[in-house]
Amino acid sequence: MEVLDNRTIDGIGANVSDGICFCKNLVSRRLASDSDDDDDSTTNFNDSEVLRNTLILYGGIFVGAIIVFCFVRRLFPSAYNVRNTVHRLKTNLAEDQHGFFSWAWKVWDISEAEFLQECGVDATCYLRILNIGFRLSLVGLFCSIWLLPTYYTADYSSDNEPITDWLVKTTIAHVPSGDNRLYATVFASYVFFLYSMRLVLNEFQWFINIRHQHLRRPIPRHFTVLVRNIPAELEIKSNAMLAAFFRKCFSDDAVLEARLPLTSSNLNRAISMRDRSLADLEHSLALLQKTGERPTHREQLMGMHGDEVDSIEYYTQQLEERNAEVSRQMEALEAIATGSQPLSSSSNGAQTVSNDPLGDPQSSSLLESSNETDTKHQSRLAGSEIGNSAACGPSSGPSHFVAKTLGTTTAVAKKATTAVTTAATQAATGAVDLVMGREDGIPYSAGFVVFSKLSTSNAALQMIHHETPFSMRTLEAPDPEDVVWKNVGRTHKDLQSGKVISIALTVTLCLVWTIPTSFIASLSHAEDAREDVGWLDDLFDKYPNMTAFIELVAPLLLVILNSILPAIFGLITRFEGHIGSGTVQASKFIKLAAFMIIQTFFVSAVSGTVTQSISSAVEDPSQIVEFLATTLPSQGTYFVQLVIIITVQFSSFELLRVIPIIFAAVRGCVGPRLTEKERSKRHWGFLRPLSDPLFFQQAFFASQIILFYVILMVYCPLYPLAPLVTAICFQVMGSVYRHQFIYIYPTKPDSGGKFLVNFVQFILLAMFLAQLTIVGMLALNKAPTQVALYIPLLCITVLFILYMQQLHFRVARYLPTHACLEEDLARGENPDLSFLHGTYIQPALAAERNSQPDPSLMSDDLVVET
Repeated sequence: MEVLDNRTIDGIGANVSDGICFCKNLVSRRLASDSDDDDDSTTNFNDSEVLRNTLILYGGIFVGAIIVFCFVRRLFPSAYNVRNTVHRLKTNLAEDQHGFFSWAWKVWDISEAEFLQECGVDATCYLRILNIGFRLSLVGLFCSIWLLPTYYTADYSSDNEPITDWLVKTTIAHVPSGDNRLYATVFASYVFFLYSMRLVLNEFQWFINIRHQHLRRPIPRHFTVLVRNIPAELEIKSNAMLAAFFRKCFSDDAVLEARLPLTSSNLNRAISMRDRSLADLEHSLALLQKTGERPTHREQLMGMHGDEVDSIEYYTQQLEERNAEVSRQMEALEAIATGSQPLSSSSNGAQTVSNDPLGDPQSSSLLESSNETDTKHQSRLAGSEIGNSAACGPSSGPSHFVAKTLGTTTAVAKKATTAVTTAATQAATGAVDLVMGREDGIPYSAGFVVFSKLSTSNAALQMIHHETPFSMRTLEAPDPEDVVWKNVGRTHKDLQSGKVISIALTVTLCLVWTIPTSFIASLSHAEDAREDVGWLDDLFDKYPNMTAFIELVAPLLLVILNSILPAIFGLITRFEGHIGSGTVQASKFIKLAAFMIIQTFFVSAVSGTVTQSISSAVEDPSQIVEFLATTLPSQGTYFVQLVIIITVQFSSFELLRVIPIIFAAVRGCVGPRLTEKERSKRHWGFLRPLSDPLFFQQAFFASQIILFYVILMVYCPLYPLAPLVTAICFQVMGSVYRHQFIYIYPTKPDSGGKFLVNFVQFILLAMFLAQLTIVGMLALNKAPTQVALYIPLLCITVLFILYMQQLHFRVARYLPTHACLEEDLARGENPDLSFLHGTYIQPALAAERNSQPDPSLMSDDLVVET
């Protein structure tokens, strides 16, 4: 790595310094321009023209997108009705596509209960927050009944004399300082925010009911807990020992099974190599079926090209050898997992497994019974695997196929080559095992415990299981297919370090992102921005009409800039070690929502930097509120533009599925695609076929809705037309996303609405910040009486937030004891728990021992020329 010289470092420092100075100048000029009574009104107040052009441009784009969508949705059902064409995603709701335009309102006819069953809890909760936003917008429209005439008919004074634009006259910017009309603002705030608190309380009770209904469902995750940070002194080294610990904590029949994952890098490597051989064999068989000629290739030996060999024969033999290797390694790991082959210090550096995980001699018999239970379960699993192996044994496997089509190989040279290759492969495998053998079989410090009753699993989640903080910590288990296995075994120290790194990277990104956000936000007042950016000044001198265009597309540039954030935060979130996509989405949502509030709203409002605000707050804490109160009234049109553009962009791209179709088209041109199996697989991780839609990215979309809520709550009393725009946008998105959940998005993974808990907390935060900003604005407008009247509302809001934080979120997280007992009793004394067996076996041990090619590729009529 080259070392940066002083000139390079100075250059970087100069660029950063210039960017920060630019942002500071924007703040100073914005504040100065807002207090300057001699500004040219035609220059600073053209909001109605900007909003009209925005509606014409983006409204036209949206109407065009809707018309195109209505044509193509019936012509290409594989792209626009995935849940009716892909069997694994099929739902009865997608069978009826409705009329050309009538789908937009027909999707609202589906009952909430049916939608919940067919589309999942997360989808239902997302639509619910859109509905909450729509209802709040209606309340804002009710407030505008008196706000619009009150603001518009304000008496002329030196404060509002330059304002001639009719749209600006309908805002609080037209009201002179100290005017009695500000009482209307206070009254509107009371009506809006008191209703908001009541609505949030009622809607959260709805969510608790929906959440508890979900937690009653008999699915594996509700009976399972993840145990993290198992202390070394307990010496829990096998499935039986982990089960024994919790059986002693509860009862013998309380624990159905336990799974303690083992390190399996060698086995994973062997499975990957085996799967590659299977894919190569299936590809060769498909080529034979397609062309009628047996494919050949040159054998690779130590990186060099060898003799030309028959591909089918070569990959068949390779698959058999690798199947045998996978089976051998799986048997060794299963013996360790079940405790029948204890670990020793000579093999992995760990001590021999203790027979008493609780340090109690009386637990030995309990461990023996656990071993018996687990052994029986393993026998059942082994029996099913043997049955599967027998079903695809010699009569149907690739060896039989090759024997029938090839006969006995007569070429001595080919035999010699095969023998040398096999010997070299076995020697290399043995060397790897000798050098890396310690990698496999070491137990993780975490595991899954499956209980037989809901009441027991809920109790285990809320109990303390060890006197050391963070040890034997129990967490909700994700769905078995949703487990991020590489994060299961991460240690507590590693997890804490990852969280610190994640926070540091998030804060750094927030500071760095301030510069482009401030620049783009300043373009909404292009004439001001040209004074600090030389190339903008030259551009506007050369193209005078470019000013209006730049102001029109500035919000779109901000939307495009923010679209990069999910990918960045996805990488940052990996440091935190989440075990399921539900918690990953929740963490990403917190970061994105905070980013939307800080960067897209507040930084855009002041067109300054976070560092500038912090330094100002140190010198004078009232500066932050003053910045917001001074600039927010003049930024109302900009944020209304932002709401319109986000709605048009998201709705158009969602309905037309622009990105998925592009990725699917590229996937159709690159990667293996000879067989149906090859065509249905992803390539490079992100190139998906249309039959494999990506699950709904709730973190990103919900964070944008939080931005809508902040804009609505701040501007409802200040910019009376804002609720009209947000009401239309919420309703449009409601139709769009109802359609997408019914016809496109898969129902899994489904977190059970976990993200809604964080969403409500951000709503509460938005209410407080909006009221604080309005108080600051009233204070700057020299309205002490109105401020005094507003303070009780602020206090009520704080008390409401504290009230919600006490138990509401905890109640939503767990199923009440009486509900657990009701479900347990309803299942009877001997319930069928077969759906719980073997659900949390790590993929390496759950893989097939003897993989065989697709039977449709195997034909008895295929003959080889000799």
